[in-house]
Amino acid sequence: MAARAAAAPDQYRRHLTRLLSSQQHDLLTQRALLATVDRVYSESLAQIDALLPAFDAADAAVAQGQHALTPQLLAPFAGWNKGLLQAALAFNASSCALSNFAHDQAPDAETQRAITLDLAAAWREFAIELNARLLQAQSMACSA
Repeated sequence: MAARAAAAPDQYRRHLTRLLSSQQHDLLTQRALLATVDRVYSESLAQIDALLPAFDAADAAVAQGQHALTPQLLAPFAGWNKGLLQAALAFNASSCALSNFAHDQAPDAETQRAITLDLAAAWREFAIELNARLLQAQSMACSA
């Protein structure tokens, strides 16, 4: 998961390029960032799904609805949204391709806040889904 997170700035640039080439110019930064995090989170969940059968999750602790492995699996993403946004803004500021899109080349504080809220919402969905999959695997292990 850490490797996927590290590769995300390159994915962001690819998403941004695809949006530019397809003439989809509205909310370029926001849409490219959300596509990037969606892909990273989806791939991470798929990787976890592939690894779950190897875990003996039947005896793992669950406290207040949170599986014991959830914090450990989320740890590689600590601060990741903020770092990804900073990398995207740095890239945008120096991008010739965005020179005609001032709102994306240098997003104002309101736009950055909206992007931050969207990234936080995507993070919450990922964390909830990750935990749900771990709890489901534990439930299946206990009933087997």
